[in-house]
Amino acid sequence: MESAPFDIVQGFKAPKGIDTLKNLQKLSFVKASGQHRMIQGLDNITQLRKLGIVELAEEHGASLCLSIEKMPNLHSLNVTSLNKEEPLELDAMTNPSPLLQRLYLRGPLERFPRWVSSLHDLERIRLKWSSLTENPIAALQNLPNLTELQLLDAYTGTQLDFNSGKFQKLKILDLEQLKQLRFIIMEDGTLPCLQKLIIRQCNELEPVPVGIDRLHHLNEQHLCDMPEKFVAQLKKNGGQFCRLVHHILCIHSYNQGQLKDLS
Repeated sequence: MESAPFDIVQGFKAPKGIDTLKNLQKLSFVKASGQHRMIQGLDNITQLRKLGIVELAEEHGASLCLSIEKMPNLHSLNVTSLNKEEPLELDAMTNPSPLLQRLYLRGPLERFPRWVSSLHDLERIRLKWSSLTENPIAALQNLPNLTELQLLDAYTGTQLDFNSGKFQKLKILDLEQLKQLRFIIMEDGTLPCLQKLIIRQCNELEPVPVGIDRLHHLNEQHLCDMPEKFVAQLKKNGGQFCRLVHHILCIHSYNQGQLKDLS
């Protein structure tokens, strides 16, 4: 179970005149590098429901935001920066589509986009290689319809706090390559519908997530390339914290492709 590389999606160069396809509903994945005029022309394709952009340069982010604001029917947005070092500049967005359900952002974010917190219909968000210094949980915890959250190398802090009463519909939580993460705190009443928890390559994580024993609907826990000391304490048969995870039906550990059943 390995994570896909940053440049897994190659994309294509948009043909001339693509902005004349007024009724186009799906467009992905389009290369943005060297295509500033094309990005500006996207505001003519107002019926788009799905948009995927790769190789977005920082200086073209504002133009992309202005174009996206002209797409009131957009349900899915996938944006990848030019490379792992090139920031995604998406702060210019003030009026995103209220119908947006899926949001995938790949690349560094100097700030978490404020507009994301207003996406009432958002069901799935994946933040990859964002390297945020501010905790994104606070900006996401009140989204009423969020069911899936993935953070992959998205946060450089040491602690994630899931506050009481938040994330009322979240079913899948995927935490990967959070290199400085040491503590996960889950307060009573948070994540009441969580069914699947994935923790991958969070090598500094010390204790098990605090409050995991209160996640009564948690059916699956997957530990991928985690330190053996962390894995051992979660074994149902003799693990130090087995009493905290006895309610989880399936606990699997993956190390270099080898599966170990801890249930």
